[in-house]
Amino acid sequence: MAFSQTFKPQLGLTLLELLVVLAIASVLAGIAVPSFQQQIATSRLKSASSQLYLATIRARSEAVKRNTSISITPTSGDWINGWRIETGDGATIAIQAPLKGVAFRRAPASVIFLISGRTRAGITPPSFQIEAAYDSEIVRCLTIDASGRPYVRASTC
Repeated sequence: MAFSQTFKPQLGLTLLELLVVLAIASVLAGIAVPSFQQQIATSRLKSASSQLYLATIRARSEAVKRNTSISITPTSGDWINGWRIETGDGATIAIQAPLKGVAFRRAPASVIFLISGRTRAGITPPSFQIEAAYDSEIVRCLTIDASGRPYVRASTC
């Protein structure tokens, strides 16, 4: 007499296998999260400095094109709230929305471009020190030289 047994494959996981997988996933997530947070902070900082860089280039260009002085001023007195690009008579050219995840540690009250595209003579060239809000070691410096040309570098001002 021959017994014929059919083999039935097991479906699913045991509790022990599931716990091992969860433990490994937790360790990997714990390693990845801090690095990801730093990447987000760096990305926000680069974005903010690029937006300000482009605003200075636009304001300088508009000053030459319109043959009038153009200013960049912070919204509500703080650069973190965004800024406005305006003509000398107060007409608004552009408005920047508030920025998230960054802090301005050093910034001028405003930046004024003359009809030549230069900043005002006799004053210290304007510079902005922008830092990640939660990590002051991640920093960018935007400096505008006397000719009105902006420069961004990954260091303090």
